[in-house]
Amino acid sequence: MSVKLVTDSTSYISPELLKRYDIGVISLSVLMEGEEEAAREVDLDYDSFYNRMAQAKEIPTSSQPSIAEMNQAFEKVLQQGDDLVVVVISSKMSGTYSTANVVKE
Repeated sequence: MSVKLVTDSTSYISPELLKRYDIGVISLSVLMEGEEEAAREVDLDYDSFYNRMAQAKEIPTSSQPSIAEMNQAFEKVLQQGDDLVVVVISSKMSGTYSTANVVKE
């Protein structure tokens, strides 16, 4: 048994370190003006995102990860018999912490 770390996409840990240390990432979503569907933050190309943001009339919005995605990430670790440490963005900035607590219960 080992201890696994799961964080959210606001940690901006490089893909190399995520892989090296087997860190799980739960993605927040980002909605740009004019889009009908939010994109997962981990799937964004940041250069394109920042270029679009510079052209946008409105600041993009973000939303916390879904309960389903967070539950899936937690279950993946726990089903392997490992313990879980979750580090997410501040509860003063996002509902991600609240969602993590709902999933924990």
